[in-house]
Amino acid sequence: MAKKAHIAALAIMLTYLWCAVPGEAPAAEPAQEPPATRQRDDGMMLIGGAVIGQISAFEPVYFAYGWRGQENAKFQVSFKYQFSRGFFLGYTQTSVWDLGTESEPFHDSSYRPSIFYVMRRDRQTAWQAGYEHESNGKAGTESRSIDILFLRPMMDLGSSGRYRLILAPKVWAYADKSENPDIQRYRGYADLFVLYEMQEGFGIFDGLQLSASARRGMDKHYGSVQVDLSYPLGKVVYAYVQYFSGWGETILDYNRRLPFQVRVSVMLARW
Repeated sequence: MAKKAHIAALAIMLTYLWCAVPGEAPAAEPAQEPPATRQRDDGMMLIGGAVIGQISAFEPVYFAYGWRGQENAKFQVSFKYQFSRGFFLGYTQTSVWDLGTESEPFHDSSYRPSIFYVMRRDRQTAWQAGYEHESNGKAGTESRSIDILFLRPMMDLGSSGRYRLILAPKVWAYADKSENPDIQRYRGYADLFVLYEMQEGFGIFDGLQLSASARRGMDKHYGSVQVDLSYPLGKVVYAYVQYFSGWGETILDYNRRLPFQVRVSVMLARW
């Protein structure tokens, strides 16, 4: 598993270096549109956050504090790199930190490099397809890893400038799950992401964003749901509350259900 994680990381590094080799000077770019419009035209209608060249936020970036019998924290960093028109490299790391134990160890971390293509049909619809590796970097009995091929339609049903309503189901096939051959019982083959954001005309609630991600395992008693609520405190900082319930908050615990968890956070990038 560790070898596959190293290969995935090496592939991302080599692709980045190849794309960074100087070539002919690019043609002059047209006048820049507002950031939100440019991000949507990139094909990632779900994603907000800052854009620095060809690197931008991918999934939310946050550090959250919670209590479940003892103190714990969960943090996530995530970014994507556009190396060709429609083609992206993505990387997301999510870690759960046991703050209440004597040595304060990390309970588990998920490392998710990916490569994917985005095809935009119009300003309200896009398709995302690609490959994703997920592993926790551990050895022995605690080693976990999967490789998937996925497809994700993304539909914006909102009113431009007033509110956003996003539906984004994701379906996948397991290319490799040898370290956890029964993971489909708990994670299944699909999830559903729904987002609602109040943009203008809601008074003090302008900027409030609510999203939920749910999946159901092949066995009907297994599955999970995560609900995220965020509110802007400034241009780049958000107050954030996260709720998780179900099986497998981390890939180490994919076949284990812990009590529900509520965490509060400061978020730096959101959907």
